Amino acid sequence: MIFAGKFATLLNYDANKVRGIPAMVKILDYINRMPKPVLLVFGCLIIILLGFIDYQTGFEISFSIFYLPCIILIAWSAGRWTAFFISLLSSATWMTADLISGHAYSNIFIPIWNTTMRFLVFITVSYLVSLNRKYLETEKKLAITDALTEAANSRFFCTQVKKELERAKRSNQPVTLVYFDIDNFKRVNDTLGHNTGDRLLRTMAGIVKRMIRSIDIFARLGGDEFALLLFNSGQDQSKIVVQKIKEALLNLAEANGWPVTFSFGVVTCLNIDKDVEELVKTADDLMYKVKKQGKNGIQYLVF
Repeated sequence: MIFAGKFATLLNYDANKVRGIPAMVKILDYINRMPKPVLLVFGCLIIILLGFIDYQTGFEISFSIFYLPCIILIAWSAGRWTAFFISLLSSATWMTADLISGHAYSNIFIPIWNTTMRFLVFITVSYLVSLNRKYLETEKKLAITDALTEAANSRFFCTQVKKELERAKRSNQPVTLVYFDIDNFKRVNDTLGHNTGDRLLRTMAGIVKRMIRSIDIFARLGGDEFALLLFNSGQDQSKIVVQKIKEALLNLAEANGWPVTFSFGVVTCLNIDKDVEELVKTADDLMYKVKKQGKNGIQYLVF
């Protein structure tokens, strides 16, 4: 009930609705979806092309900086090991172009030293870029994931529900919103301790995630309240899924000696003509109706 009251406020934020996205961001997004072998071949071809241009410009003009954009792009999109190879290839290509362009050195170790230094610069840049990408991916996951259960968090659920309901409306597909919580969860924390309560939440979330499809959205809304959005799912299909989830959770509680049950409110929309806030509030009200009738049950409603 607490979450349903805040739902409208959270819906006002949609991180995906960013106006004026630069063309470079779209290009990077496209490149990120390319297979690594394709990126490797693409990177090699670019480096060879740069080496040819480097040779044509002659040894008097420094060309090393132009290898870096390709290295950075590969490090960001394909990972550090692919970038390591591209860095090595870039260094070797630069040395080859430098030598065949007629640059004479007083000692053979000078071009070897210069090539090694360039390689160290290239590999350092590629390592830092790939490390930064890893940190950004971690931060992105943390921003949309509940830390305890690893289910989606409430903010991500809000934005995704609104977006996916609009998509379902265009395709005229039914969706089902499931709102549920753990009956007597406070008793677990009070009698068995908060560590046990946390283990209950983690284990329960793991079971639910294994029982749903990858296209469905499962989220922890706060405390012991959870929500599930089932795509292209009418009431008959949803009843089967929700009943199986409830039975699995009850078996979990019984096996561990946890004195809890589960209350569900299930709203199915055959035609998406309701606001998201209305759907969530209706599912929340159905769940509390189960609570008032003795808990451990499921209430269904079809729009």
